[in-house]
Amino acid sequence: MLSKRDFRQRQIRALEKINQTVKQKEEKIISKYLFNSNEWVQSKVVGITLSQVHEFSTDALIQEAKKINKTIVIPRTYNDDERTMEFVRLDADTILEPKVFGILEPTNGIVYESDQIDLMLVPGVAFESRDGFRVGFGAGYYDRYLANFKGITMALAFEEQLFKLPEWKVNDFDVPIKIICSTGGLQYATD
Repeated sequence: MLSKRDFRQRQIRALEKINQTVKQKEEKIISKYLFNSNEWVQSKVVGITLSQVHEFSTDALIQEAKKINKTIVIPRTYNDDERTMEFVRLDADTILEPKVFGILEPTNGIVYESDQIDLMLVPGVAFESRDGFRVGFGAGYYDRYLANFKGITMALAFEEQLFKLPEWKVNDFDVPIKIICSTGGLQYATD
């Protein structure tokens, strides 16, 4: 079993090697499952990150959400020592600047409390489909935030990101994701 650090590096390299045509095709299939899910249909406020190149592209998801009048909130990190974050509404007045990992984050806007967010689309580099454990990007921002989050959590995952059993060490502080959405459809983690 690999350390999370070594596993994460291996996974990022694997994601960077995905053929762009295949990636876009899988994104369309996964997006269709997401858009048809009860979790998406019933949500009014959706938490989502602005994706990096090797991640599932969230641009089309944000556009679709706007089209059907959902509120999109995106993470803003603060208090770097404690690695905490909050979610801010994304709208036409939002000013974005690169921060942690070079991800664009809002510098202004209305903060939404965790109990105001219905559906959280959680990023990661790998997901274990049975219990919903994930490997993120290593800073722990999402695990800290999700520890008290009561809404629905979902990950959008390429086949290269799915594992039946973790190949990494799961820690006590890891917060599992409730639903994994992949080209195979929705997989609900066991409780």
